[in-house]
Amino acid sequence: GSGGNLSPNQSFFEGWYLRLTFPPPPPLTKTSQQKQQQQQQQQQRSRQPQQPSSLAFIFHVFDPHLPLSAKRGVGMQIASSPPLSSSSSSSRSLPELIVVSDEDVSRFRADSHNLDVMNEFGAREDGDYFHLTATRCRGRASLSGSTTNTGSDDNNPTIVEFDFGIRPEIGWGGEISRDTEGRDAAAARQYSTAGWLAAFPLFDPHYQVLMSKGVVPRGYLRSSCGAEYNLDDCVVYLEKNWGRSFPSKWFWMQCNVFPRMP
Repeated sequence: GSGGNLSPNQSFFEGWYLRLTFPPPPPLTKTSQQKQQQQQQQQQRSRQPQQPSSLAFIFHVFDPHLPLSAKRGVGMQIASSPPLSSSSSSSRSLPELIVVSDEDVSRFRADSHNLDVMNEFGAREDGDYFHLTATRCRGRASLSGSTTNTGSDDNNPTIVEFDFGIRPEIGWGGEISRDTEGRDAAAARQYSTAGWLAAFPLFDPHYQVLMSKGVVPRGYLRSSCGAEYNLDDCVVYLEKNWGRSFPSKWFWMQCNVFPRMP
């Protein structure tokens, strides 16, 4: 949720980080028929944009309750890791970083108790937006016409659209079980990532793992530059940060995929 910790005169931000890790390629096989199939698949992949090893989606809002704040704004970032292939980069590959931001926070919406955040950038019906819930993430990012953009120019803008479902499996404390409408059903108890230390204002900003593992049952990401990725079976990691300030630099490490426990 969002908005439950707003203080009338204090700066406040909240951000959500979602990472997709692509499943590993199938192991090599030895039969002649399977080798031929693999060669055909390799030839097909060579004509397609190179797939990254992971994608990250970051959504944030700063000081939505302080009209005169210099930090006030809402934004979306899409970060792409280097392609899995070691060959030269393809012109159809997704830019490594896409940033869309706006000082206007009047269209930002967030549920105070459940994970449901969204924002529309601009008044156009086909404009940029994002909408994140516990069971779905979708949006559109146009690099031309945004307040801030990286990875394109106005003469050759890149438009990225994404839509993928999320099947939560493990939160922070145990397995998550949900019914067909996305509601909790006999889920294991979840815990604060920092434990009782989260109650102290000294540890700012705060940090919470919302989903240590989820799976994309079906989804896609496509761009006007020709890059299109099938997101089916990607592994999902989701966290949030909130507080008065955010560090300018930090170190972050994660490992959530193991050979025997994908």
